[in-house]
Amino acid sequence: MILLKRSYLIVVAVTALVLSGWVFDLEVFQSVLPGLETMKPATALCFLLCVGAIHYSGFVSAAGLGVVLIVSLMHVYETLTGQLFFPESSSLTLRMSGATVFLFVAISVTIGLSKGHVTRAQVRMLEIIVIGALFVCFTALLGFLLDYKSFNSISFFSSMALHTAFCFAVLFSNLFLTLIKSRYSVFNLVHSDNMGGRIILRRWLFTVLTPAIVSGILITGTALGYYDLGFAFVLLAAFSSIFTTWFLFRKARVIEQFDVANQALLYEKEKVNDDLQILNQALNEAQNQLKQKNEELVRTVERLYIRNKELDLFTYHTSHDIRAPLASILGIASIAMTESDGEKMKEYITVIENRGKRLDKFIHQMIMFTRNDRTPVQAEKVEVAELVEECLVSLKGDPLYRNLRIEKHFSLENPVVILDKLRISQIFQNLLNNAVKFQNTQLEDNYLIISVLSGGGFLRIIFEDNGIGIKKEYLPKMFQMFQRATDRVEGSGLGLYIVKQMVTKLGGDIKLSSEYGKGTKVEIDFSIENLESGIQF
Repeated sequence: MILLKRSYLIVVAVTALVLSGWVFDLEVFQSVLPGLETMKPATALCFLLCVGAIHYSGFVSAAGLGVVLIVSLMHVYETLTGQLFFPESSSLTLRMSGATVFLFVAISVTIGLSKGHVTRAQVRMLEIIVIGALFVCFTALLGFLLDYKSFNSISFFSSMALHTAFCFAVLFSNLFLTLIKSRYSVFNLVHSDNMGGRIILRRWLFTVLTPAIVSGILITGTALGYYDLGFAFVLLAAFSSIFTTWFLFRKARVIEQFDVANQALLYEKEKVNDDLQILNQALNEAQNQLKQKNEELVRTVERLYIRNKELDLFTYHTSHDIRAPLASILGIASIAMTESDGEKMKEYITVIENRGKRLDKFIHQMIMFTRNDRTPVQAEKVEVAELVEECLVSLKGDPLYRNLRIEKHFSLENPVVILDKLRISQIFQNLLNNAVKFQNTQLEDNYLIISVLSGGGFLRIIFEDNGIGIKKEYLPKMFQMFQRATDRVEGSGLGLYIVKQMVTKLGGDIKLSSEYGKGTKVEIDFSIENLESGIQF
């Protein structure tokens, strides 16, 4: 902007001198050199109005441009018709050359359209107008420098002053510099920080000044009479061809270097993209693993929460179930110590023995409960039918066992399977104890049917009795800790819970069905493949 203001001051100074020359009739101010064409007062006035329109906006700018257009159109009319608007005035005083009129119209349009917001189409159109005007200005200047009189014979440039062409060149050059700052300009590359902008800034003066210097040398030779103007133009054309060819090949080599560097960058970019893709895949895998770990952690927390609740419940019930028999044993023992009757003493001892057995059985169940959680599965070869017989023999000491009729149905493809003998034995013991303990005493025939079936990759064990059964509302809760369905028979409520935990530990499935007053049926299914895999759980 500082450069533009200074240029406008030069134009203002030149036109002010010209107007003062016309006012005070000073010929030296009307032309820059003796014998050259003078600048018309109307031309000087239009220059001042254009400078004002550039510096100001609103009404001042519009009025100034309007006057410039009116004066320009008046001279167009005079040129076309040969008639003056003011006949009493000399045509030499008022009439402008065709080039001057064209340039004033161009500068008025350029200033008017550049005010305010401009679109891409307006910027491109203004650039064409300004470049065309600069071509006219520099052509006029070159014509003056080469041969003023012969150049003045061209009607389009006739009566145009040298300082008029100079003032137009200054104004249009600075308008051009203003336009190329727009982001819509074709020439805004010179303001860019990329490689193309840097090349233009480095080479622009070289490509402009070199032909200009050669032209100046040729013009000097013409002026000194070494050769005529035609020979000078031939030399200029030959130099331009050689210079353009050399410059193009030089730039082609630079572009080739850029292309090689760009290909190397593209290769590096592909490598980086491949590395990023591999890293993204690794990151996705890590995220999936983290997601799985989080899900496992959530499940572990849920299991721990359930375990903690079970532990609280277990602690409460075990303390109660242990203290009650102990308190009973201590109380009866205290009474027995004061008793002198031998028969009553035996009764007290019998009660103490029963309470002790009950306590021992409960402690055994607790041991099996904790052992199931902590002890891994120990797979070994087991004959299922033989194991059932061993469990039945262990119950023969129970008086209630004598009232129970046992039926066994074995249908085995292979009587020997890979099992955890300790856990299967405990499952059988608990289910047999329940069948013996929960008999229906009102029936004459109490039975227990034990079925062991294998085939199709599965081992199925079924215990079915006609005992007292379980009420419907208790069935969904029977595999929970310390859950009991009746108070008619003593029990800890751990039997079926332990059975469920052991079956789950072995990878099996258990199902309980019962009808109150008619009996209970327990079905356990194992996968032979899982049992025979020998995997340590």
